[in-house]
Amino acid sequence: MRGFMSAKVLIGIQARLTNTRLPEKCRKLISGVPMLERVIDAAKKSQHFINSSGKDQTRVEICLLTPKGDPLADEYRYHCPVVEGPEDDVLTRYHMALTTFNPDYLVRV
Repeated sequence: MRGFMSAKVLIGIQARLTNTRLPEKCRKLISGVPMLERVIDAAKKSQHFINSSGKDQTRVEICLLTPKGDPLADEYRYHCPVVEGPEDDVLTRYHMALTTFNPDYLVRV
């Protein structure tokens, strides 16, 4: 681990369009903005709050975890890095993100 003063935090946002209870939930609008876009923006703003004390230099990285071939990957690739993995195995997608980004801490959203 790098130590608290220079920690690296990965915020993993899992999303997919094939939700059975509410299909395309990520695309639903909240005050005119897609829900997933709001979640990504809020995660990006967390850097400010984490470092607001001015004592540490924690880096926050964000990635979107989607099933391989999900259209969300292409739609949101310009917002943040995307990790694509098996649709039926979220744990593997998180493992892929951990090996790609090598964070000290992981926040699952």
